[in-house]
Amino acid sequence: MHYKDKIAWRYALSGICFSLPFFVANAIVTLRINLWYSILETFPHVRNSPFLPLVLLLFFPVGAYIAATPLLPKKPGAKSRMITTNFIVTFLLLAAFTILVSALGWELYRCDVLHIPQCD
Repeated sequence: MHYKDKIAWRYALSGICFSLPFFVANAIVTLRINLWYSILETFPHVRNSPFLPLVLLLFFPVGAYIAATPLLPKKPGAKSRMITTNFIVTFLLLAAFTILVSALGWELYRCDVLHIPQCD
């Protein structure tokens, strides 16, 4: 494997790692992992905030940008390299961000703005 390809893999992997806080926080809350859930409950602003998932979702575009860094040209006239792995990771992170933000945003709109009864 070429040296630049190894660096591109590291960029892709670090881009994926930026999405992990969202999934870890959801797993803690969903599975009610006792130790971490009790630590999370000590902060009432974090526990009761409906915007915490949306804030954690902001890491997705940051990870997509980091994964796309090897795809960008280094100098103004230079050609950019097409690295398939980095392109796929960037696309998946941006697609997941778009889908999750629209779903969570719609849910927050229904519950907090429209005040629909029996909204979870």
